[in-house]
Amino acid sequence: MLAPASPPPPERRIARRLAAAVLAAALIALAVGYVLLHWDDVVRGVHLHPVWLAIAAAGEILLIASRSMLLRQACRRFEVELAPTEAVGLVCWATLANYVATSLGGTGLRAAYLKKRHDLDLAGFLSLTSALYALQFLLVALAGAVATWLVPLPAETALGLRLALGTIVLLGTLLLAVPLPQPAGDGPIAARVRRILAGWRRISGRGGAPFVLWLTLYVGVAVLTLLSYFAFAGWRLTPAEALLVASLSELSVLIAVTPAGLGVLESAVGLGAGLVGAPVALGLTVAGIRRLTGTLLAALLAALLAPWRSDPAP
Repeated sequence: MLAPASPPPPERRIARRLAAAVLAAALIALAVGYVLLHWDDVVRGVHLHPVWLAIAAAGEILLIASRSMLLRQACRRFEVELAPTEAVGLVCWATLANYVATSLGGTGLRAAYLKKRHDLDLAGFLSLTSALYALQFLLVALAGAVATWLVPLPAETALGLRLALGTIVLLGTLLLAVPLPQPAGDGPIAARVRRILAGWRRISGRGGAPFVLWLTLYVGVAVLTLLSYFAFAGWRLTPAEALLVASLSELSVLIAVTPAGLGVLESAVGLGAGLVGAPVALGLTVAGIRRLTGTLLAALLAALLAPWRSDPAP
């Protein structure tokens, strides 16, 4: 019987976190340097519109609410009921935990909390998390692929994006639609894998319609939020352009090897802005404003709605 893999030694974990932090600092330094070198592109014709920033902030809160509802819906499939404020607090604390490590920081915090307070085992948590991510990436990639037909792009760029996004759509479809083989045996690893696959079916099977609806709403709010940030800076994106940039931003999580995706998300928004005709430096600046606003709101809600202080759901 195979033994479970042992965790990496502390020295290796520290080295990985240090490397991720150094990479994040390098990417941020490059982004800031690029913005400063192209500052004229940022300020030329820019007129700040505070109303749009308020709309963007409201969009950030709606995005947190959407992620919280998705978490509540997924936990219900495992007989775990989260109170609304508990789910919001957990999502916000996980967002902040991502700054300590990569995206695994927030994932680890959610897993530990749900295990300690609601006795959700690791296999169940892995099921709901991986299935939601697979469905989210599938829908976001599909939306981005549609946007490549609505936004005028150079032929080579459009083809490259369609191939990349189509690959994600195909992989997501195969993962969610094709039944995975059940491992045989009575060992703990085989039992855990069967538990994970059973959890996938609870979320991605016929009962997955609510998750599709909530994720579609999430994508729509993400598009409106990004459009509002650019409008705040005085640059008006069309809905199709905002859809393309938002899709690239959301999918940047796939390569977010830095804490909270620092530098990676900003680069995705900057490059996306360049694709739709906006200055790359303006896109990087907008991404920085978005990062600051979203983090401040998450910190505020995390302080107000600490999940461990919430009352259990009825």
